[in-house]
Amino acid sequence: MVLLLVGATAQSAEVRIACGQSLIPFADEKTGKGLDIDIIRAALRAVGHTLVPVFLPMARVPLAMRDAKLDGASTLTADSGVAGAYSDVYVEYRDVVIAPKGQLPSPLRLSQLQNLRVVGFPNATLYLGAEFAAMAKANPRYSEQQNQLSQVRMLFGHQADAIVAEARIFAYQMAQLRKSTFTERPFEVDTFAAFEGIPYRVVFRDAGLRDTFNAGLAQIRQSGELAKIEARYSWSRSPELASE
Repeated sequence: MVLLLVGATAQSAEVRIACGQSLIPFADEKTGKGLDIDIIRAALRAVGHTLVPVFLPMARVPLAMRDAKLDGASTLTADSGVAGAYSDVYVEYRDVVIAPKGQLPSPLRLSQLQNLRVVGFPNATLYLGAEFAAMAKANPRYSEQQNQLSQVRMLFGHQADAIVAEARIFAYQMAQLRKSTFTERPFEVDTFAAFEGIPYRVVFRDAGLRDTFNAGLAQIRQSGELAKIEARYSWSRSPELASE
């Protein structure tokens, strides 16, 4: 009886995962939802666990595993350098370069950004490959912006020549800007698919919990629930957070 009770408690345990706090539509601290959150929550729920998202600035997420109170951290690549047990890929980000229409050549080489005012997202140089990192290192006008609405405002306020953002995040922030009272107004832009898609994983402190998560992820993929979640956040639709 004692063993059964312990097993039931473990099976229904809360799992505390660090998540980026300003990654709408992937993660929204206010609603506790988003593409990342919904996938991780559904995968854990499929195997009897409950997700407790712990929201942190994106730059701090790779450091989250230093906190023994957390079970894992989301939105990390296999080569992030963070120690832990990495899950299967659960989501892929599609980062792009965005610039005023007609201002950059097509096809675009990343080295052509070297003398321009380029604004990336936190830790972009760690995620977007060696060529982008080399451009940023050689570019004294390269910067990173934690708040991605501010990043979009810099583009449309002519404070940046180009920005680098995930396509669905950019679409969401464009919609927010249009609804806001800010003075910056959107204009026509070119979007350059200058990067490969980035596959992200959850890194867990415990390999057993990682295996359990992977089993749940496989279940929701096979059942079609994963595809339904992805459809809710398709960048071809209005990029608003959908309710479950």
